[in-house]
Amino acid sequence: VVRRFDAHTQTDIDAEATLKPITSEPHAEHYYNLLLDEISDTLDGLCDPNSMWGKYIVDAAQAGVHKPCGNYNEKDGCNADLGCVFRDVLAACVDTPCIKHCSDTLCNKDVPNKCSWDASESVCYKEEGCKKHSGETACNVDTTCSWREMKCVDKPCSYPDENSCTADSTYDCEWSSKDGSCQEKPCQYSDKAGCTANVKCMWDEACLKAGIPAMCVLKPCDYSTPADCTSNEQCGWSGSACEMKACVAYADERCCNSNEASEGCHWDVKQSPAICSVGPCKMIIDSNTCESERACMLEGTNCVEKDCNKVTDKCACEADPDCYFSTAAGKQHCTFQRYGTCPTLDV
Repeated sequence: VVRRFDAHTQTDIDAEATLKPITSEPHAEHYYNLLLDEISDTLDGLCDPNSMWGKYIVDAAQAGVHKPCGNYNEKDGCNADLGCVFRDVLAACVDTPCIKHCSDTLCNKDVPNKCSWDASESVCYKEEGCKKHSGETACNVDTTCSWREMKCVDKPCSYPDENSCTADSTYDCEWSSKDGSCQEKPCQYSDKAGCTANVKCMWDEACLKAGIPAMCVLKPCDYSTPADCTSNEQCGWSGSACEMKACVAYADERCCNSNEASEGCHWDVKQSPAICSVGPCKMIIDSNTCESERACMLEGTNCVEKDCNKVTDKCACEADPDCYFSTAAGKQHCTFQRYGTCPTLDV
């Protein structure tokens, strides 16, 4: 029903009562009462699948056919369309850069955007990617793909640099400094049964005493040869098997540091992902060697990682190039040089 005025006249009401019952189900969505001035906007959205009428008018059989990218409201549907790509920065579905290429030569030369010329339609689309694989075997053979929930999808965490890798908000990605690659964090099981059923994973309960729940982690030393074993800093070859080095079982930073005094563990952030390992000072047994190592200090008869805050003698503090003796009123103490000019802070 098209009416001239905002208010509904009796004629409008009678027309609605006559027409609405003869529309198809659901009547409320297949019938519309609008102002004359609204006709143009209503017709513009007639073929928009997100509009009231468009979701019925647009042919659902067109699944897999390129549609206007603005029609997609969600990421998966957008990226499944060969002519579209979802831009997280814009939070919108837009045309893929491939669409602008009007010849097979220009299209196939655009390797960075993974473009491919569709001869049947004479149009440049992005490559079909992993969804071209219909079976699990073919999917897993393709190193860029992963079989998930009975379908082949692009492998998560395929980023070329660390910043992009750790910024992924969809998957739990981690950067490997050893391989220079981004990988999906393995063994993401929340229960012990699921974890131990995977031969590559283990249920880590080493940190329970520190109040940290058990977690599923990748077995770090699942190697069969000495060369492979010793290539991993977390592992050591015992003569017949590859075993974890001391402290490696503490997979959490707080748990690792809580075992510093008893086992000499320290959280090593010099590699990514960080690991818990025996501190280099712990392995020194000679007192003279310990004192000659700038990163170490003697604590009784033990060689430990240097901590200027533990030095109580002013002269000993000032004799160490890494330490600084603060004479701040009310709290004279030894601290690291890098903290020497900092006032007391509440954090």
